[in-house]
Amino acid sequence: IGTGFVIPVHASFDSHAPLEDDPDFEKIYFQLTPDPAIAGINGDMYTPFPNGGFGFEVMSGEGYRISLSRGLPNTYIKSARMGARDVLNEGLQYNGEPDAKIEIVIGTEPGMLTGAVVDGAKHPSINTTVVLVPDGAARRRAEAFRVTTTDTAGRFQIPLVPPGSYSIFAWESVETGAWQDPDFLKEFEARGTRIQITDGARESVTASVIAAQ
Repeated sequence: IGTGFVIPVHASFDSHAPLEDDPDFEKIYFQLTPDPAIAGINGDMYTPFPNGGFGFEVMSGEGYRISLSRGLPNTYIKSARMGARDVLNEGLQYNGEPDAKIEIVIGTEPGMLTGAVVDGAKHPSINTTVVLVPDGAARRRAEAFRVTTTDTAGRFQIPLVPPGSYSIFAWESVETGAWQDPDFLKEFEARGTRIQITDGARESVTASVIAAQ
């Protein structure tokens, strides 16, 4: 059993300089969950003080994931770092580091992606599973993936997309969550449609359906 410790955390918004008394923090709730997940354990919730400060209670040597459970409209975690470590994508583990402190930046300008999926004959692909898959280390976070289905016109919309590089995959038939398996995704990597989402941007794309085999 590890030793308990409180890691100081400071949160800020990318939209303005830090304030000593920021009322927006009243609506921000972070969740710290065990990694790997434990059945029946949802983790602890934290809300910052008006100056953005608070602390994560952790056990030494245990793994955790940081997420935004509730927040203001159009907010997401843009970054979370403990020194040089990217604890948002790599996960948080405290191993007795001296002067450990976490800095969290809350993003306020997500993008939006709209588009269509077509088959080999360029006809709309209806009721197709569309998955927006992040690049790099963000693939380690389940919540970084965005999933939707096409409508009767073969179109889809994905709001509140954190800026970054992504690939879009459209499967005619796929098991739920299969895209989070790196080995499964590797098989289809070349068939994804690349897209870059920037702050506050509205992007549109046409993707080709991956037919069931």
